[in-house]
Amino acid sequence: MPDDNSNLEPPDPISNSEVKRVNANGSAGSPCVRVGNRQAFYFRLLVKNTKSLFLWLRYNYGMIVGLTGGIGSGKSSAANFFIELGIDVIDADEVSKNILDSNLQAKDKFLDAFGKEFLDNNNIDRSLLRSEIFKDEQKKTLLESIIHPLVREQILKFIENSKSIYKIIMVPLIFETKSQSFYDKIIVIDCEEKIQINRASKRDNKSRDNIINIMNAQASRQDRNSIADIIIMNNDSLEDLKKEVIKTHQKLLGININE
Repeated sequence: MPDDNSNLEPPDPISNSEVKRVNANGSAGSPCVRVGNRQAFYFRLLVKNTKSLFLWLRYNYGMIVGLTGGIGSGKSSAANFFIELGIDVIDADEVSKNILDSNLQAKDKFLDAFGKEFLDNNNIDRSLLRSEIFKDEQKKTLLESIIHPLVREQILKFIENSKSIYKIIMVPLIFETKSQSFYDKIIVIDCEEKIQINRASKRDNKSRDNIINIMNAQASRQDRNSIADIIIMNNDSLEDLKKEVIKTHQKLLGININE
């Protein structure tokens, strides 16, 4: 990497990844398991403790699979192939990215904490926010305290409405947030670093140095793969990736989650 990093863009404080869309096709409707008043009471207690919440969800709603990978690894493409196989997928990263504009409660809390100078045509100025958060760890923590409870709420709704035999939560930073225990199984989409750089720089129209900067802010391949139950290599074509996803799907259908 060059010594002069003045042109590098800091990673997005909300999304911290390259995903650009929500891959969730779980339609609204009755939840898989009806929640009574007593369950609702206990859930309100559990929601304050993320780990307990995920354990509760796993017990009541079946297998929850975490899908992760570095920038340019192909998480979104893999998620799309799982959706084609009838599996419900939610992109937690995209939910985080859009929550400030789509949720008035979150937006009001944000403006009270950060000020109206972060508004641009009544939308959050993400470029200004990204710059501020990159420089100030306290502001990053404050932002997360506003966003994360609402993101968990959206994920809960997704899980309740999901009818697929297992459901996938796509999260780019499972290793970094030490949240691997929240999932029954973790799938890592992996590829060679030079392929990551080429894919991400072409797709996002960013310099190689900028992509390398983002990669350095994420977990290493070795660390990320260390938490995987299944590693899908994505060094080749989309057709090859699709074949690997199908194999993984078949494996998950035969998994005993208590193994």
